[in-house]
Amino acid sequence: MSRETELERRNHEFLAHYDPELLSELAEVEDRDTEALRLVPARKEGLTLARGPRFVHSKYNPRREAEGLIAKADAPPQRLHLHFGFGLGHLLAADRPLEGGTQIVFEPDPEMIRCALKHLDLSEVLTPHGAKICCTLARFRQLLGLGLTRSRQFRVLANPYHLQTFPEAFSAFRTELRAELEDRKVKEITLVKTYPAVMESSLGSLSHTLSLPGADCMMGRLRGVPAVVLAAGPSLDGNLGLLVPNRDRVAIFALSRVVMALDRWCVRPDFLVHTEAKDYRNLIEDAHNLDRTTFLLSDQCHPGFFEGPGRHRLVYQNENNLVTDWMVSRFPELRKFRADSGGSVATEAFCLAFYMGCNPIILAGQDLALRSGRTYVGSELNRKFAYDDRHGREVPGFFGHPAQTLIHYTTFIHWYREAVRFYVGQDPDRVFINATEGGAELEGFRAMKLRDALSRYATREVDVARIVDRAVRGAVPTMNKSKVVAHARAQMAELEPVRKLFSEFRVFAEDAETDLEALDHQRLLAVDALETRIERINWYCQAFLRTLGDATLLSGFCHGAVRSLDQVGRTVMQRPGSADIHRYLADLREEFEVLKSAYADAERALDKLTALLARFVGDMGAKN
Repeated sequence: MSRETELERRNHEFLAHYDPELLSELAEVEDRDTEALRLVPARKEGLTLARGPRFVHSKYNPRREAEGLIAKADAPPQRLHLHFGFGLGHLLAADRPLEGGTQIVFEPDPEMIRCALKHLDLSEVLTPHGAKICCTLARFRQLLGLGLTRSRQFRVLANPYHLQTFPEAFSAFRTELRAELEDRKVKEITLVKTYPAVMESSLGSLSHTLSLPGADCMMGRLRGVPAVVLAAGPSLDGNLGLLVPNRDRVAIFALSRVVMALDRWCVRPDFLVHTEAKDYRNLIEDAHNLDRTTFLLSDQCHPGFFEGPGRHRLVYQNENNLVTDWMVSRFPELRKFRADSGGSVATEAFCLAFYMGCNPIILAGQDLALRSGRTYVGSELNRKFAYDDRHGREVPGFFGHPAQTLIHYTTFIHWYREAVRFYVGQDPDRVFINATEGGAELEGFRAMKLRDALSRYATREVDVARIVDRAVRGAVPTMNKSKVVAHARAQMAELEPVRKLFSEFRVFAEDAETDLEALDHQRLLAVDALETRIERINWYCQAFLRTLGDATLLSGFCHGAVRSLDQVGRTVMQRPGSADIHRYLADLREEFEVLKSAYADAERALDKLTALLARFVGDMGAKN
């Protein structure tokens, strides 16, 4: 057995434990139709690669070349380093992320990875910084998502040969990176803006979501039943009439914004899926088609949706609901079906249809794009939302032409792509159809007209209401009400020290503000005179972050405050020279104002949280 064969065997054994996904990638992808790679001794030091007359690395000294590329890089070292091109790993081996950092390598040519398996000890190159290599964009997305979760800051390094040889692959590399960053930006902004309302709604509905049956009872019950998921895009206006003759041959999953449009056609949805924390009862209050509809309500749904019309109400939970997690961590028996939410009601409806066993799943009205400036079906009922033209994006469209969309819609487009890939892995026979007939293209879906999809798959009648009735009869939630109430009371008691901290800070803030004003004309003495105050400002900043880290429910109301404190504490820990006193005091005042605002916001949130917990205790006592 030659040395190369033995090394290749050891590399396979190493990757089988370290990164088996890379071996799976290599087994599935084919080499490019190009000239074979040649391993060539470099003139000065080490080995290099050549393909035809061109060298992948320097033919003189590839290690020195790699060090020079890193020294010339635009960005300083970060905790996450992204590499375009691997070759023989010279650039990766010379790269040094910050302590605790990692590296992700996208190699568009799998033949180079196979060559490295034969000639390079991968354990020596990959393990120092936990590097991962991939050769498909799907895997790159997955690794990128994990990497950016651990570190927001990153550095990109690229092999010059790869930039010249694979420009389209580099463009795709950059596109995926840009898309992931935009997705995260949208989610972060959404978290700060909307999560306090989600927390309030989740606590306000908690007595309902704990007491009602879970959507678990319907999982697998509609196996083989065609489902039509009706999103609220503007293209739906032209297709609703097609549902009339097919009403009893499919399971219809509708959103609240679609109900009145369906009512005009006298079409009754089997399921109404709702997850909004805002009170949108006005969207359904005049409807006459919900008498046999089962409401599928999330744990963050507005309390008002737990009353009113409908045949049954079933609850599902979201993976990232802090209120649910707080309760389920103490009482695991209260866990219900967890929807893989993409951040919209339509994606949750799609997920529910999949796990109920529906096949095929037909999307209609899922434009995820603008249609003559319109954003919703039934524009006289659903007013379009305001958007900034700077947030516009161009994406591939349903008909093959570019479609105009918005930055937050792209996050849903990406979600569908990853969800379908995951669902096909679970059930290769499942069929997914995009029958929107407009808007954005959805990767992984068959594009069909709704008329054709219904003609092909809606071939026999099915009594969905009867199936639901049978499932619900056996779904009796188990809950020890007295223990749940005691858990809520204990949480209220645990918040009292937090209230004491906030009260103490108010007193401190008044004194510190007085000192800052008194020293405004004595700047040369300011740092010495304020030394104790400065230390306490930093202490209160850290105490705030620690407190919210421990008080999970309160933190849900305070994402904006936590985000604002990212920079606080940096100025107060830097002692300036006399020439810098003016700038230092100005920065100190600015940071102190941010800290005061964060404490004030958190104190108001604490009052709201306490009132909501007290109301929950009262609601539970009122239930039979």
